[in-house]
Amino acid sequence: MLAHDHGGSLAANILNLIERHPEELHHEEVRNRVRQDGQRPGVDTVAAALLSLQRAGLVTIGARRRWFSASIPTPHPVNAAGDLESSAVTGAVQANTGPWLTAIPATPGATRAAPTAPPPLASADEPIQPSWTLLRRLLPYYREALARNERALLLSDPSRHGEQFILLAPRGRWWPGEGELAVLEIARSVLPPAFLTALARRRREPVHVAFPIALVRPADVTRPPFLVPVATVAADWTLDAETLRLMLPAETPAVEWSWVRGQRQRGRRVRELLDALDVSADDEVWHTGSFVDWRTFIERLAGAVPTELRTPLDPLHPLSTLDCGGPGGVYGALGLFLSSDLQFARRAVRDLLDLTQWTDQELSQTALVAFLGGRLASGNPADSPVAVLEPLPLGEDQLRAVRDGLNRPLTVVTGPPGTGKSQVAVALMASAALAGRSVLFASRNHQAIDAVVDRFAERVERRPLLIRANTRDGGEGFSFERAIDAILARPGGTGTLGGLRRCARPVGRRPGCRHRPRPMHGGTR
Repeated sequence: MLAHDHGGSLAANILNLIERHPEELHHEEVRNRVRQDGQRPGVDTVAAALLSLQRAGLVTIGARRRWFSASIPTPHPVNAAGDLESSAVTGAVQANTGPWLTAIPATPGATRAAPTAPPPLASADEPIQPSWTLLRRLLPYYREALARNERALLLSDPSRHGEQFILLAPRGRWWPGEGELAVLEIARSVLPPAFLTALARRRREPVHVAFPIALVRPADVTRPPFLVPVATVAADWTLDAETLRLMLPAETPAVEWSWVRGQRQRGRRVRELLDALDVSADDEVWHTGSFVDWRTFIERLAGAVPTELRTPLDPLHPLSTLDCGGPGGVYGALGLFLSSDLQFARRAVRDLLDLTQWTDQELSQTALVAFLGGRLASGNPADSPVAVLEPLPLGEDQLRAVRDGLNRPLTVVTGPPGTGKSQVAVALMASAALAGRSVLFASRNHQAIDAVVDRFAERVERRPLLIRANTRDGGEGFSFERAIDAILARPGGTGTLGGLRRCARPVGRRPGCRHRPRPMHGGTR
């Protein structure tokens, strides 16, 4: 229970806030959104309230240092009779028991024709021309490449049933044929709250439909069993107030590499297994060469691993319950799995997904127009090359990066921390200001902005050349109109630009003139 005092009131408000945001909140986001007596509470006050909620078992902090509600109880193992497992069971007896998992009803919807594939971009002997159509064809590949680079695991502990995965029990054909798109509908009212919360955190990331599922018992009998999908298909989904809809594309089921790896560890010849399934291996992703529907694939699988089967593999009648206390092997269960969270590429994957919905006009306003908008560099130099100002000591690579950034349509500068990227940004911004240009500097995090803003302010003696659009503490909203008024109202605005020009003159007279623009090749303004 939360105390009904000043701190308890704040903790209650924070708990209510976190419960309304299943996508999880960072400590600073909690502080920015909660109010107490009309004021934003201090960092230490919010931290104390969060810790009290954590000790009470009401909230949990995840691996990414984000808070989420922990009020959903963990499912308890049950036996075949539906009774809770006794905590007195110990030793080998406990190791050989497990929960019975009950499948959730699902309804196969009407199949429909899959979207028509776009025509080829070019014939075999013609070069591919850059276009927004090409970009839209490439975006799904880029998303998949980023996701597979982290290769989220789908294996799960049975205790995560109802949170990370659920079993489904449709009656009838739920998979598509060639050229079709199948829909599988699940009533929202039967979905566990913890699963809905986890689904909300993944937003539009695909889910994975799996059949069959392997129950794996570790060699160490003290360790609990775990479940591994044998074959999966990624499915898009929508969720409204009534129904979760899964859209299953006409794709050959992909054999999960974690299951194949387990087969190898048990002495199975993987090459023989893949040959029996008519599957070719490519970087731990296995697909058949041509389309094979679920029924055909399952028939091949049953013939390839007959000694592994513990129940019939009937896709028309998936198991309604799964006994996780049974022997290890392959079971005819249909599962819906949420992959483990992407830790590094999640936002990039979502951005790429958003780009698929952008119009040509919207895309033409981005830096991508330099490559895909019909404005590729012709090899001619810019009409009026911009000179490089050197407010900080720059190396040759840094000078080249600044020069390209000022005179080419798009420049990418990469490097690990401490290699001088912030110096490049400061020099580029100062040089652009000297040439009468404006610059918008954006970053995913405040740390990068802090480094550039502080260095830039030092070089111009904190005169009004730079306005920051946001702050770490999430203060007042930014307004370009107010920013322009502030710049015009400050003294020394024109003097600052004049000072930059005066600084540039002696630099231009230095021997070698390192900053002087060189002839450009392949760039346009």
